[in-house]
Amino acid sequence: MTSTGFTEISGNNLSHVSALPIGNSERKVLHMLVFKQKFLHQTALATAILCAVSAFTAIPAHAETNTDDVLTTSEVSSALDKAGSLVQDALPSVTTSSEAAVSTTGNVTVEVPKDLTSGVDLTGTGLDLTIHLPNANDAAKGVKNSDGQVIYSSQEASANTVIPTEGGVQMLTTIANSSAPERYTYEVETAPGDYFQIQEDGSAILYAADGSLKLAVATPWATDANGQNIPTHYETDGTSLTQVIEHSTAQGIAYPVVADPVIFAIAGIAIAIAAVIGIGVVVWWFNYCRGMNMWPSVDTTRGYTIRCVR
Repeated sequence: MTSTGFTEISGNNLSHVSALPIGNSERKVLHMLVFKQKFLHQTALATAILCAVSAFTAIPAHAETNTDDVLTTSEVSSALDKAGSLVQDALPSVTTSSEAAVSTTGNVTVEVPKDLTSGVDLTGTGLDLTIHLPNANDAAKGVKNSDGQVIYSSQEASANTVIPTEGGVQMLTTIANSSAPERYTYEVETAPGDYFQIQEDGSAILYAADGSLKLAVATPWATDANGQNIPTHYETDGTSLTQVIEHSTAQGIAYPVVADPVIFAIAGIAIAIAAVIGIGVVVWWFNYCRGMNMWPSVDTTRGYTIRCVR
């Protein structure tokens, strides 16, 4: 066989085979090689297309970034940072042998335990109650970070964080992935006859048996790792408050998800200043703040300064 030079042979230049200066037997072999190459090329292309289609159709509704149920302290801290201003600033606090953080503002003291099963205590004038957080039995020992947040790491796809805030406490749930529950119940140990009631704006009030205010719980929020709002609301059986976070049915969720109730101890504040400014002013102040989608707060650094906070 003679050759006049290099000629590219592929599925696109099959006609070149007939033009080559070679014998019939060699030409038949080259025809077979070209057809084989063309078949393999088409097969590879079809396989690639099939894989691409399969990958596209396999994209889940949830942009799952964590299939692990473990939430470490650093992972929770990172999730809280991404939530930005939704997470409130922690008040200065001290640590004791049993409490991860103890903080007092105005007439309200918040005690955040190292062992979450003990519950978070809120005490003050006319106020003495304990709030038990969801899934406390699964929580590790509470660790207070440099921001004053007490984080309870977990291996069960959701973790708690407690932050002593001005006039109350913020309790956050960090959700690792779509296998985590959607319902998170806060049980409250309080006086007989006290009851929760959901308000029109989605917030909740804990009333004493005589109808006076004890706790105000701000309208709930939930957000994913990209800042997307997740549908959430409160439900109550009267004595407990459940936050429903609809993360497993929402579309395009980037985990972890962070959600909270912010709890304001209205009773301690109201009773403490009622003797100074009158109970009627306290009621007006509360309604005024709520009208701006804010909550009442009091600063006792220089006497009594009442204001509204988010």
